[in-house]
Amino acid sequence: MTPIHIIRLRGPWDYQPLARFITDAGGTWQEDSSDGLPAAGRQLMPGDWSGSIGADFIGRVRFERAFHCPTNLAAGDRVDLVVEQVETRATVALNDASLGRISAGQRSWRAEITRLLRPRNRLSVVVECRGSCGAIGGLVGEVRLEIRTAGDV
Repeated sequence: MTPIHIIRLRGPWDYQPLARFITDAGGTWQEDSSDGLPAAGRQLMPGDWSGSIGADFIGRVRFERAFHCPTNLAAGDRVDLVVEQVETRATVALNDASLGRISAGQRSWRAEITRLLRPRNRLSVVVECRGSCGAIGGLVGEVRLEIRTAGDV
């Protein structure tokens, strides 16, 4: 099943740190969403958050990007969202509809999104880093749409 067209969702993504993870006296990870989180901003993707949020940041960050619906889709065509190499774990949503979770260490994740597409779409990936991932947190692999025609599906 070879895609007929690939749309890479590179370029600037908005990000918003949501929480920092700290360890308590017993070594258990606790979430802290109080003041003092890094500021929101924009970052080129793919990329890790060391240059924008900070190499020592351990926490949860929402990355978002808008995109238009691919043009010339025919009945029976299929559009998949593919996320490559999230170093930790993540949750993915399109237009506020949950698409699922990406497990830590999973190198490639895919979901069919054809029926969820609107003329203008908002993709949200919430990346969670606990432990020593700091410098490599974020969307370090490519995020793309793969479009297949009805005959290739």
